[in-house]
Amino acid sequence: MAKRYWVVGAIVVVAGLLIVRYFAVGHQTPSGQPNLLAITPQTLPQFEADFNGSASVERVVLLMSPTCPVCLEGSSSVDAILQRHPGSKLRIFAVWEPMLPTDWGRPSTHVMARLSDPRVTQFWDRNHLIAGLVERGADGRRPACCTRNGHWWDVIAAYPPASKWTSVAPVPELLNGTIVQTASQLGVQLNQHS
Repeated sequence: MAKRYWVVGAIVVVAGLLIVRYFAVGHQTPSGQPNLLAITPQTLPQFEADFNGSASVERVVLLMSPTCPVCLEGSSSVDAILQRHPGSKLRIFAVWEPMLPTDWGRPSTHVMARLSDPRVTQFWDRNHLIAGLVERGADGRRPACCTRNGHWWDVIAAYPPASKWTSVAPVPELLNGTIVQTASQLGVQLNQHS
């Protein structure tokens, strides 16, 4: 009986330490990137303005969970593509959203460091506003996977220059998931535009 109390006590202590560590590690974006912006109905116009302000280049929206191993691998894949295309004119809008029970809050500094390129702007979208707007703007197209509780996630959506975000996202020229499986298509697209 005493052994059971020790085991339960140890589990509680470890869980408590993990929670404290998660909230204490920080939420800083990599050097050269703007600070993480929380998407709300009030800040959504800023996202739209940032997107439309880059209308002369290709824009890519990534919808990801900050604790999903496949999403994290996908973000690293996109970062590797960016490193191989340092002169490509594009902007990445990395939208982190809570999809799993382990997504307690904003992505940590360590998670955001997976997308280290200065062409990346990172967002926290607790209410899945961007995912909903990307879905409504997709003109009936759907990714091959990646819907949970009615929200798209682990999805990459690429938009051509001159496309404009209005009340919904424009129609993407590339839309699919998982990000890690679709990232190579983004690389091919960048090679064609170079």
